[in-house]
Amino acid sequence: YYLELKTKKNVENQMDFFKKLHEIILSEISKIKEWGKILYEYSSKEDSAIYSKGNSAVVTVNQWEQYVKLYLLEGETEENAKNLATKEAEEYEALYSNAIANGYTVSEEEINRYLENLKQTIQEAKNKEIVTAIIEAFPSEQEYWNYQRTISQKDIPIQKYVEAERETYEQTQNTDWNSYFETWKEKLRQDQNFQKE
Repeated sequence: YYLELKTKKNVENQMDFFKKLHEIILSEISKIKEWGKILYEYSSKEDSAIYSKGNSAVVTVNQWEQYVKLYLLEGETEENAKNLATKEAEEYEALYSNAIANGYTVSEEEINRYLENLKQTIQEAKNKEIVTAIIEAFPSEQEYWNYQRTISQKDIPIQKYVEAERETYEQTQNTDWNSYFETWKEKLRQDQNFQKE
């Protein structure tokens, strides 16, 4: 009887666990869908106003607002969301500006190859439903891929620049790359001397 009771309790605990896990997954998928809507909303807006401007890098208001919404979605307070958005957007644009200044560019052929690889990765992913939730937030799958094409024009030069920096760093240093990377991004941002417009 004790074993039967214990087994029943374990089953109930497992059922509670799976029910809770299911609720968490649905909550996360809901957040991911919301993030997809934010991506689409800002992908279809014209960038005109400048939020902050550095020596050679510019953060637009739309870009900054998109980051703010992401951090709010992740549960940050409004003040923290704004501060984190400013830091992340300025670091991103500083990375891009420095990538271009150091000769890292991207061709149409590289973008096409990158998008094909991304599509293949999504098809083979075990958590495909996450990306699907983002794609479904766009009016069509083609609009999602148009968005990816647009952002890859900056992302790929940044990736090349970061990878070159990492290779150089790992040849000369024995310390943690991730710590260095965070410090390096912040230095690039500071060197831009961003000023709010």
